[in-house]
Amino acid sequence: MELTLRDEHVLSAIALKGDSSIEEVSRAISLPAHLIRNSIERLRRKSLVVPRLHLDLYRLGLTEFSIYFSLSGDSALRTSALDYLFSRPEISWAVEILGEFQYACSGYFSSINEFHSFIQHVHDRYPGVIKSGPIMTTLSLIDYGFAGGSKKSSRSFRYGFSGNSTVKLDELDHRIIRALSDDPCQRLSVIARSLHMPLSTLTHRVQRLRDYGVIQGTQLLFNSPASKFGSYRVLVSCPGVTTNERARVEELCMKHPLIYFLVEVAGEWNFEVGVFAKSAWDVNKITEQICDIFRGHTAKTRVLADARLVKLNPFPLNPPSH
Repeated sequence: MELTLRDEHVLSAIALKGDSSIEEVSRAISLPAHLIRNSIERLRRKSLVVPRLHLDLYRLGLTEFSIYFSLSGDSALRTSALDYLFSRPEISWAVEILGEFQYACSGYFSSINEFHSFIQHVHDRYPGVIKSGPIMTTLSLIDYGFAGGSKKSSRSFRYGFSGNSTVKLDELDHRIIRALSDDPCQRLSVIARSLHMPLSTLTHRVQRLRDYGVIQGTQLLFNSPASKFGSYRVLVSCPGVTTNERARVEELCMKHPLIYFLVEVAGEWNFEVGVFAKSAWDVNKITEQICDIFRGHTAKTRVLADARLVKLNPFPLNPPSH
């Protein structure tokens, strides 16, 4: 389905601020409120946007780890291994991809040793089925939402190893965040009834979680499969990246209308760049621009295409047990 120019303009304004009021968006982009409301309703009705809660799980003492992998062996065993891996509460995101690897997934762990133990457990349970590719630790994420040719904004909402003090959540906090994660656009009065608590208690708790920086707002994720855009990932590796080169990568990503996120990672790769594009040619041009930044170095890139979102759970944790 095609986006209209108005859709792209509105989506660019609200993608990173899904909980903004219509009046705030109207003032920001100088469009009448009724046109903005109609566009947002159309985007949601056509499933072109999906609301997702912004969470900074680093404030809970957790770090995001990602792994790319392929499968081998008997079909039934491969299916069983995937079902088990993606059903684990530690895994928050998983996608089927096209390219060098078949799948990618990420989860939050308190240490790299805990992550390695988790992966080893899966390997031991299904020996020889999961062929691991690169493993990466997320250092920072800059989210650009959706630009669509409009002026871009950015939000750096998750940084690892920042040294900030961690926040301890109790069982009620867990229940509240999970309910908000299920439907970030739901009214608090409805959530309060579902959790059997006074609205005043819920409002106070949500505001406290926002003040702590655990809840950072609501994002409207662009659903590229419902449009004519494709979603791609460009993995970039270059030994000895300088501060100047890192800044130039950020500058390119901020300016380019098709780039919607930049992740700096530790591991086999240095960066992961997310691209919305209508053709592989557009992605190749972006890859060339990235490589030009590292001219004189031996830069390595991999281009992967998202085929199907398998799992998206922004709060991959269980409430603490007593």
